[in-house]
Amino acid sequence: MESGLLQFSTLHELSSRAAEQWPTKPLFGTHAPLGFDWMTYADFYSKVNNTRAVLADMGVKKGDTVGVIANNRWEWASIACASHNLSAVVVPMYEVRRVRGA
Repeated sequence: MESGLLQFSTLHELSSRAAEQWPTKPLFGTHAPLGFDWMTYADFYSKVNNTRAVLADMGVKKGDTVGVIANNRWEWASIACASHNLSAVVVPMYEVRRVRGA
């Protein structure tokens, strides 16, 4: 094991240790015209910290519920990680599109 990476007490601690361990490694890829634009672990952790600050400014605190309605994308993961850092509960909600006649 690398530097006790798997020793963590919270999900936020896991993500912060991953950012420390692999700051320049690619984590999330977004489809772009010429392939993918990659976000590193450090970039993602920075976005999580910014998201956490926004949620805290909105009044989210320990035990609150944060609902997320979004397709799978890095923003969803950022909101989840930021909420975990604030000890808030994340509730994923997905849109369901029904096809007529199905």
